[in-house]
Amino acid sequence: MNTIGFCNSLNDLLASYHTKIIDGGVNDIRLVGVIAIFIMVIICSFGMDWESKVRAPPGIKPAT
Repeated sequence: MNTIGFCNSLNDLLASYHTKIIDGGVNDIRLVGVIAIFIMVIICSFGMDWESKVRAPPGIKPAT
Protein backbone atom coordinates (compact mmCIF):
# COMPACT_ATOMS: atom_id res chain seq x y z
CA MET A 1 0.00 0.00 0.00
CA ASN A 2 2.85 2.42 0.75
CA THR A 3 4.41 1.71 -2.64
CA ILE A 4 1.14 2.45 -4.40
CA GLY A 5 0.79 5.69 -2.45
CA PHE A 6 4.35 6.67 -3.35
CA CYS A 7 3.65 5.99 -7.02
CA ASN A 8 0.42 8.00 -6.97
CA SER A 9 2.14 10.90 -5.22
CA LEU A 10 5.00 10.88 -7.69
CA ASN A 11 2.53 10.78 -10.58
CA ASP A 12 0.68 13.79 -9.11
CA LEU A 13 3.98 15.62 -8.67
CA LEU A 14 4.94 14.95 -12.27
CA ALA A 15 1.49 16.09 -13.43
CA SER A 16 1.85 19.38 -11.54
CA TYR A 17 4.98 20.07 -13.60
CA HIS A 18 3.24 18.95 -16.82
CA THR A 19 5.66 16.02 -17.12
CA LYS A 20 4.90 12.41 -17.90
CA ILE A 21 6.96 9.25 -18.24
CA ILE A 22 4.76 7.22 -20.60
CA ASP A 23 1.17 8.42 -20.64
CA GLY A 24 0.78 10.42 -17.45
CA GLY A 25 -1.63 7.86 -16.00
CA VAL A 26 -1.84 4.25 -14.91
CA ASN A 27 1.17 3.11 -16.93
CA ASP A 28 3.39 5.67 -15.21
CA ILE A 29 2.20 4.37 -11.83
CA ARG A 30 2.92 0.79 -12.89
CA LEU A 31 6.40 1.64 -14.19
CA VAL A 32 7.41 3.55 -11.06
CA GLY A 33 5.95 0.76 -8.89
CA VAL A 34 7.94 -1.94 -10.65
CA ILE A 35 11.15 0.06 -10.34
CA ALA A 36 10.51 0.89 -6.67
CA ILE A 37 9.74 -2.72 -5.73
CA PHE A 38 12.78 -3.95 -7.67
CA ILE A 39 15.01 -1.54 -5.73
CA MET A 40 13.44 -2.66 -2.43
CA VAL A 41 14.06 -6.33 -3.30
CA ILE A 42 17.72 -5.57 -4.04
CA ILE A 43 18.11 -3.68 -0.75
CA CYS A 44 16.47 -6.52 1.20
CA SER A 45 18.61 -9.19 -0.45
CA PHE A 46 21.83 -7.32 0.29
CA GLY A 47 20.63 -6.74 3.85
CA MET A 48 19.98 -10.45 4.39
CA ASP A 49 23.37 -11.33 2.90
CA TRP A 50 25.11 -8.86 5.20
CA GLU A 51 23.13 -10.03 8.22
CA SER A 52 24.11 -13.65 7.63
CA LYS A 53 27.81 -12.69 7.60
CA VAL A 54 27.78 -10.58 10.77
CA ARG A 55 29.00 -12.30 13.89
CA ALA A 56 27.11 -12.25 17.14
CA PRO A 57 28.37 -9.70 19.71
CA PRO A 58 30.93 -11.01 22.22
CA GLY A 59 29.38 -12.88 25.14
CA ILE A 60 26.25 -13.88 23.23
CA LYS A 61 26.08 -17.39 21.90
CA PRO A 62 24.45 -17.52 18.46
CA ALA A 63 21.46 -19.85 18.09
CA THR A 64 22.19 -23.11 16.32
